[in-house]
Amino acid sequence: MNKNNTKLSTRALPSFIDYFNGIYGFATGIKDIMNMIFKTDTGGDLTLDEILKNQQLLNDISGKLDGVNGSLNDLIAQGNLNTELSKEILKIANEQNQVLNDVNNKLDAINTMLRVYLPKITSMLSDVMKQNYALSLQIEYLSKQLQEISDKLDIINVNVLINSTLTEITPAYQRIKYVNEKFEELTFATETSSKVKKDGSPADILDELTELTELAKSVTKNDVDGFEFYLNTFHDVMVGNNLFGRSALKTASELITKENVKTSGSEVGNVYNFLIVLTALQAKAFLTLTTCRKLLGLADIDYTSIMNEHLNKEKEEFRVNILPTLSNTFSNPNYAKVKGSDEDAKMIVEAKPGHALIGV
Repeated sequence: MNKNNTKLSTRALPSFIDYFNGIYGFATGIKDIMNMIFKTDTGGDLTLDEILKNQQLLNDISGKLDGVNGSLNDLIAQGNLNTELSKEILKIANEQNQVLNDVNNKLDAINTMLRVYLPKITSMLSDVMKQNYALSLQIEYLSKQLQEISDKLDIINVNVLINSTLTEITPAYQRIKYVNEKFEELTFATETSSKVKKDGSPADILDELTELTELAKSVTKNDVDGFEFYLNTFHDVMVGNNLFGRSALKTASELITKENVKTSGSEVGNVYNFLIVLTALQAKAFLTLTTCRKLLGLADIDYTSIMNEHLNKEKEEFRVNILPTLSNTFSNPNYAKVKGSDEDAKMIVEAKPGHALIGV
């Protein structure tokens, strides 16, 4: 948009304001003219247009004019005018004529001013309207830009939240997954060595037991970087008990339901499968933790109650905050191409109200 076309003509306004004041001054002076000539009170708030529309007031003025003419005619008809009285009457008549001339001159001046300045006033108002329209277009354009910026900020905000959630849960997930797999590997190796070499010396399986014991010590270590700390952190992120109050289930549901993600099953089913995998990971981690404590001869801790409390809260988060936002529509991509088509055929199935499709 051309900036020159939208620049306000600020210097034009004061002069027109003066013109308005001049017209207003002439118009408001009309009532004083009427009072001076006819001794008739027109009222302090009447305009020229209102005076002309006030029939009773006009009749009163007309009657007074007729009264003056009638009085003069009576005096002339009666022959009672002497020289001094005639002079006085002529003087009065001249004064009245002078006043009427003044009135006519002022009315002519008003008409002249209206003829000269009304077009200018109209032109000024037209210019103001054009400038207002140009400003409106600029405001509309700016509003659209602000909306675009706001939308981009919303996207950035969502991405920040997603990244924050992933940053919080990923180290915990990797640590838990590694410990579970390592413990299972060492347990299997120890058990296998024991069975194969049951007739041999106990020293033959010492290496496996030593490594398993060291892992158990690491798992049961009670510090801020211990295995139990990561288990608790993992659960907190799952239910949204974190910095931004955003659960990993919420992030997973948004990523799973994004367009162009080719997957089978319903949104409900895919997010629920995600929940099952993570709850199973935690259950296995609590089993590992319990076994490691027993292996080291440490006091028992009721991890079963802690695990059930965690899993129940995670299922409640899914049921209350995630499930209502997901679709039950089920899609099953058929990767056999339809003849004459470049697109994969899909079978679409939708669950009944109150039900969820998990898979087929």
